[in-house]
Amino acid sequence: MAECSNNASISGLHTTTASQTTCCFSDNCTTSIPSVPVENYTLNGLTCPSYVVTTMEPCDVKNVSSCTGDQTRCVRYSAATRIGSTTSSLYFGGCATESTCAVQSSSIYGNGISLEIKRKCYNSGDSLYTGALSNMLPLIIGMLGYVLSM
Repeated sequence: MAECSNNASISGLHTTTASQTTCCFSDNCTTSIPSVPVENYTLNGLTCPSYVVTTMEPCDVKNVSSCTGDQTRCVRYSAATRIGSTTSSLYFGGCATESTCAVQSSSIYGNGISLEIKRKCYNSGDSLYTGALSNMLPLIIGMLGYVLSM
């Protein structure tokens, strides 16, 4: 599975999130405890649009993040949260490692609440609109908290 044994990081708009995942496929199995990867903050010369917004308008992306270390891709997350009949959306953009792009979408459903995450990765310099559950649980939880607090 793409999300197993995956080190990933994303950064944008004054924040960086790093994660590592491990998987277990049997009862009572022993797996290593994931540790947060050490971040390389050396600028690599790439840049990506950087934003956290509730509506996605192409001309509204004004911020750019300088990518660091192994962050060689740009990423756009879209999160749609539905509580009853009310839907809220949140979009996040920034720099990402290649492994961040391993899972393109995920969903969580339960008791009248749903969260759908979609991820689109593309190369630095490509247009946001023509570029090609997630292992980024801290980001998803943060985005869900933001949407629910609105």
